[in-house]
Amino acid sequence: MYIDKDVNMGLVKSVERKLMGEVYKVAYSIIPEEAIYDKQYYKNYVYKTYFSNLMWNFVRREDLEKKYDHYIAAKQFESGVYEVNDEIVGKKDLAETLRTEIVKSDDYLIDLEINNEANFGSYLRFKLTLEEVIHNLRNDYALATYGEQYDIDMMSIEKQRKIVTKYPIRFIESR
Repeated sequence: MYIDKDVNMGLVKSVERKLMGEVYKVAYSIIPEEAIYDKQYYKNYVYKTYFSNLMWNFVRREDLEKKYDHYIAAKQFESGVYEVNDEIVGKKDLAETLRTEIVKSDDYLIDLEINNEANFGSYLRFKLTLEEVIHNLRNDYALATYGEQYDIDMMSIEKQRKIVTKYPIRFIESR
């Protein structure tokens, strides 16, 4: 699916809702913010994601806050900044803020409140930053525990499972 970074999230989520039930996952074509080549060069850069599990639509936020030791409330704003647990965070500080919150407890959940007026670029930046933070935490843990980098192609399945269990990606979207 090709979506310009400036399209508002209300439209994106409307399209996703129409596709839900018809498709299992979606891939967004990505052009890096610091792109140095023509757009055609990046035609194979994609961000694959699965549609949110439909069960989350029936779970109340209050129940989620009780279920996890560390509930991380995040919001995106039209201005391109975020709020993480009542702290305003710019895009430069987003990775460090997420890392700090995630390491507080293995039993965490990040709940990103989608702002329909915010743009798709800011939403995608949040998700990509979260995945980068989790990968870095997994890598740090693998180095400390096993003396090797987190590499799914080179590491045993057993080690991968332990690492992913330690640092899973627990992320939902709410309105």
